[in-house]
Amino acid sequence: MSTISVYTEPKKEGSIKGSRHWYCMWSPNINALHAMARKMGLKPEWFKDSAMLPHYELSWPIREKAIENGVIELSLKEYIANQPKEER
Repeated sequence: MSTISVYTEPKKEGSIKGSRHWYCMWSPNINALHAMARKMGLKPEWFKDSAMLPHYELSWPIREKAIENGVIELSLKEYIANQPKEER
């Protein structure tokens, strides 16, 4: 059985909103994304159902918890560049 990966942005790529840094956590498989979110205790209302990239926004401490739980650091630019053209 293959594992479906869940990703988060490297620490240098997060966005700043207000006084906090935020990092996207996403997966090509929405079920894997929600399963990881449940495992980490994230609230369902934190999910951003963006057509471009469904994701959860993580604060720095939660991002670190995600890494500890097996989430893989990957640049969004790299992820998008490696998607088949019909999926972009």
